[in-house]
Amino acid sequence: MTHILMNTYKISNPHYLSVLQKYIKPSHKICVVPFSFRESDIPSDEVWQKLYSEKNGIFRKGLVSVYEKFGISETQIEYIDYFTDTQQTAKKMIQNADVLYFTGGLPDKMYERLDEFGLIPAIQSFDGIVMGDSAGAVIQFDCYHLSPDRDYPDFSYYEGLHLLTGFQIEVHYENQKIQNESIQKVIAEKKVPVYAMPDDSILICENSSVVTLGDVKFFPCEE
Repeated sequence: MTHILMNTYKISNPHYLSVLQKYIKPSHKICVVPFSFRESDIPSDEVWQKLYSEKNGIFRKGLVSVYEKFGISETQIEYIDYFTDTQQTAKKMIQNADVLYFTGGLPDKMYERLDEFGLIPAIQSFDGIVMGDSAGAVIQFDCYHLSPDRDYPDFSYYEGLHLLTGFQIEVHYENQKIQNESIQKVIAEKKVPVYAMPDDSILICENSSVVTLGDVKFFPCEE
């Protein structure tokens, strides 16, 4: 399994694209899992459709524009609709995909909804490419932390999908004091190194190796 961890779905750096093209191919089928939304932002399928429908979906258009750069057409991209899809239809989309994409937002809410749909075993047995931005990146770890922000006022650890282990990431890294304190807390308590990712950066993880794109700062775990 290959993991592509990002802060945003927008990929415009030509160097990043050339590297990612080694992994993402024109023949690939994409399954987007937009389960990380705030309930106040998307309370119903009517609102969901405004963001992800084929005709008007803002988020859909954004993801389509990214995958078009890899020669992938809109017809090759499917979206699991939390409001209308079933466990069976969602699982089938995952099984038919070459790439899973987890969207940004609230990772703990995403985990709850994946568990509700019974999709975690299917994701853990998936052997393709797993991509995700922000929440969709951190949720791929066995355990992840969130530094205090407007959504999560207190530092805490959360259960992840157990796809990655041995290190953690700090997303949206801006060298803030509160972020650096969180990183040192993780290193001290979890005994793992941390990759701090500014917005314009990407991590590619494959077979225990990590490739960094952009100005990623590595915080080692010194025992």
